[in-house]
Amino acid sequence: MTDDRRVPLAPSIPRPDPAPRRSLRTLAFLGFVAAAGAQQPEPAAPPAPDAAPAAAVRTLCLQNLAPNARAEGAAVVVPFAEGAVPDRPDLHVRDTATAWQPFGARWPDGSLRQALCLFRAELAPLQERALDLVPGPGPELPTGDVDLPPAQIEFVVTQGGTTTRAEPVPVAELEANALRRVQLRRVRIGTTGLVGELIVTAWRDQPHAAIDVAVFCSDPSTPRMQCGVDEVAVESRGMAIVLRHPGRLGVRQQTTAQGSRNVLLQNTQIGDGQGIRRTGALVPPLHGDGGLADSTSLAACVAPVLGATSWRDSGAFGPFGHVPEMPPWLRGPQLRAHFARRHRAFVDSERPGGDPFAVGNHGLDRMAGQTGDQGDFGTVKLSTVAASGLPSFLLEVEAAMLQEGCRPVHCFEADGSPVEPADHPQWVVWSGRTHWHPGVSPDRLGKDTSLPAFDNHGWTGKDREHWSSNFLGAFAQLTGAHWARLELANEVRLYLAGQTTDPRLTTSGSGAARGAGRTELAAAWMWLATGDERLRQRMNERLELVYYPQWAGRELGQDRVRTLSVCLPDDRLLQGKFSYWNPWQDAIAAVGFGAAFGVTGNPRARELAEQVALNVVRYGWLLTPTECEIAIAMRWQDGVPLTEEQRMSGDPTVLHWAYGTAYSEWSVAACEIARVAALARGDEALAQRAATIQERLRARRRQPPAGPWDFGGIDRLTEWDAVRWTSPKRD
Repeated sequence: MTDDRRVPLAPSIPRPDPAPRRSLRTLAFLGFVAAAGAQQPEPAAPPAPDAAPAAAVRTLCLQNLAPNARAEGAAVVVPFAEGAVPDRPDLHVRDTATAWQPFGARWPDGSLRQALCLFRAELAPLQERALDLVPGPGPELPTGDVDLPPAQIEFVVTQGGTTTRAEPVPVAELEANALRRVQLRRVRIGTTGLVGELIVTAWRDQPHAAIDVAVFCSDPSTPRMQCGVDEVAVESRGMAIVLRHPGRLGVRQQTTAQGSRNVLLQNTQIGDGQGIRRTGALVPPLHGDGGLADSTSLAACVAPVLGATSWRDSGAFGPFGHVPEMPPWLRGPQLRAHFARRHRAFVDSERPGGDPFAVGNHGLDRMAGQTGDQGDFGTVKLSTVAASGLPSFLLEVEAAMLQEGCRPVHCFEADGSPVEPADHPQWVVWSGRTHWHPGVSPDRLGKDTSLPAFDNHGWTGKDREHWSSNFLGAFAQLTGAHWARLELANEVRLYLAGQTTDPRLTTSGSGAARGAGRTELAAAWMWLATGDERLRQRMNERLELVYYPQWAGRELGQDRVRTLSVCLPDDRLLQGKFSYWNPWQDAIAAVGFGAAFGVTGNPRARELAEQVALNVVRYGWLLTPTECEIAIAMRWQDGVPLTEEQRMSGDPTVLHWAYGTAYSEWSVAACEIARVAALARGDEALAQRAATIQERLRARRRQPPAGPWDFGGIDRLTEWDAVRWTSPKRD
């Protein structure tokens, strides 16, 4: 079955700088593409996106958001249940030669968790196609190497009137199969202090390629903590680079007699470890015959072929394997209408002259450690895509996730290769940067200080208490994008260098409960996208040597408060007079440990997740006929629970309920762990208490505002309340 329809989505249009017509017709089409941006297709009557479960019919959804027909390679990440696919999927897109590229983590039995499904597809302008995966190997795949595009690409950096050119060289083959080849190239750009990076994705018998461009400031040969630049550009000859999101990210693009010139940065400073990432297409000269090849190049400059499928019933999405049910206002055709509204707004917001260091509308804020709620917080993100298999939202999230490159946490060696913690055993990081104390980190990577003299355009690394990578992890798992996986691989290196186990180091402490939970949840997402065994080993080491031994309530009886950590008096809570424990933070810790168990299977992680969650539900919630709130702080009485009189006293030196905050919403996921664990232990009363808390909070669910950037879409509770848990029965 093939279901073809025009999608009610406005095209996203690159707006390059105007340029005179050149003898080489590479990008002579750009004026046409810009003009096509005025086209706003009328919404069609959309079918329900979730008409059939993925288990019954495995369907891939492709979307062409460009106003041009195209015939090119398509890539869709397909999830698999544990044990379903031992090695390579025996599936193919009906009547189409299909290659498979596994990536990231596997299930504990070694079977595939997810793999890229690669095939060639044709799409009409602004068309959506539904394609079936059917059993069997399908048509025979071609043999021989996939050719890389015949383009010469250089980074060009001007500093103080001096221009330095450098051509990146191959450093790794990230992917090589019958249909696609992905090559990673890097170069140190002279003595500028900068490192340039390219990812070139070539398809068999396809004239254009995908290209990802990155530039980072990092040079251990000098103590300098920033790179001042007059201009950073990437130039190509033989083919032209057209980058997406140029207006919002401050890219200036123009044709040249040989190909193209893309100005990435002008008259600015880049902090040590900071960079930018950009993505787009590498296109050949047009034939000028109006044929499908030219039309495909036009389309590739607007947007990639977007693809997705439902992850329901696979158990593979995120560390808990759970795709939450959509709230009532996003069920059936309403989700498609929501995607259409936000895509139109996203396209309309593209304007020339944007900030190269802008923060997107998804993910953590520039200053990761700021107080209050942040858009990346939760248990999962992008559940709307995982539930529906509709991919258009991925283009908007791509623009935001590219900006993770702006965090000043990317460290490179003198030869341009990333700094590996194993090669620097005395290098220790804090919030993604070399620890400020030379006694903790004797290896300073050639620097005299840990921070540059200016503020990195407001960007910081992720500190433990706010280390959240839910959007980036979900984006990488749903798309398989190599640049996103490289960004997560960098976070893996930071975890290895900063989540230490040596008891002599301050970085070997459990820290605040929310920090333990968020860091382990982030690590679980990193693991799913990278499958890096070093990460999983360190997660296990932290569980065995740090979190479990430092669990404050570990040796207390079940009739005591078995909190993860006890906090010293703080003027902000209990009037600064008493030590206390944080129920809402313990709830976040329980979810992080639950995620760690999901990817490591470590019994310590299960014990921590269940016992901490049970303790929070038992002692940390106010549950009356009219109230349902978690506590922000409760007085610590050496494990003795507060009496009912104390709990209801309202005494500000005893406890502080979470009225008027989002803490109860943040804590709901731990209730599912507690509910299941209580049932397994035969404690039906505690299980019912957890279920009642869940019911009360779910009843509070409200549709977000209709304006930017919520568009009446997913509510925060849905992506917090996204845990599936199993627990062995206890005697």
